[in-house]
Amino acid sequence: RGCARLRRAAARDFLVGPRGTLRALVKALKFHLLPEQRGVLGTSRTRPRRCEGAGPVLFAVGGGSLFAIHGDCEAYDTRTDRWHVVASMSTRRARVGVAAVGNRLYAVGGYDGTSDLATVESYDPVTNTWQPEVSMGTRRSCLGVATLHGLLYAAGGYDGASCLNSAERYDPLTGTWTSIAAMSTRRRYVRVATLDGNLYAVGGYDSSSHLATVEKYEPQVHSAPPIQLPRPCPPAVPSPVSQRRQGGAGCPGRVCLQQVLCPPQVNAWTPVASMLSRRSSAGVAVLEGALYVAGGNDGTSCLNSVERYSPKAAAWESVAPMSIRRWVCGPGSVVRAHPALPRG
Repeated sequence: RGCARLRRAAARDFLVGPRGTLRALVKALKFHLLPEQRGVLGTSRTRPRRCEGAGPVLFAVGGGSLFAIHGDCEAYDTRTDRWHVVASMSTRRARVGVAAVGNRLYAVGGYDGTSDLATVESYDPVTNTWQPEVSMGTRRSCLGVATLHGLLYAAGGYDGASCLNSAERYDPLTGTWTSIAAMSTRRRYVRVATLDGNLYAVGGYDSSSHLATVEKYEPQVHSAPPIQLPRPCPPAVPSPVSQRRQGGAGCPGRVCLQQVLCPPQVNAWTPVASMLSRRSSAGVAVLEGALYVAGGNDGTSCLNSVERYSPKAAAWESVAPMSIRRWVCGPGSVVRAHPALPRG
């Protein structure tokens, strides 16, 4: 009996004893149950742990050559300037989507030489092993993938029969895929990037033409401010008080203003300014608060042109072109200036 009372007291003290314990418990609960809100709910406690002294590693995953589709993978160590062969995926994948969530690398969908894939697998660099993850709800190759607030997003692609405009989201904490709003345009060879807490689906191919259009997805819930709508005044009621009320009872002939709350703007793709050029399979990267798009294919030729999008200006502008025309290129950004790059 004494032990039971002690357990009950310990449980009660856990909830109401130390200051902030209950608050931390509620925050953790919200973080797990509201994945679309993790961007605003995240704290130092929710950031993945990193090994001390660990450096960035670049992975080359799957892909195809002239006569084969590969499941082989390699990793480049920036500290030693060397490529290392790592464990191969369990499935050969070309046209695959690759993204990192925390300390794991995810290979999403793709094409194995016979069919388009819905399967997903993840790589653990500590154990040098790939393990299967929950499959997507739709087969996708030539898809766009990106990570945001610890969630993995897959958009567009090709299912073996048609281009797709559907999109879905994977939560590694629960191991579940959830459908999100479909894009307004079907996009194959689309590229997806994250900027300022939003997803951007850039260009692609819709089975008939290469696209310059761009869409933005905002995963967090934001309620629109209330608006004032006019409505007829109620019948006049003779009252000294009501007659003094602007737009209230006792004001025949006037129009009252009624406050209406707009529904939350959530789970929707919205169009933004189109690019200056049509592009599929372009390279995308984020640098200094701007979205850069390089190369790609416009339906006639490969491109060497580059443009960038500013969310503040809501407009695209051309920047210096590359020296070589590139299709399916992969740009990236680093913090340190490379010693080979000229200065000034």
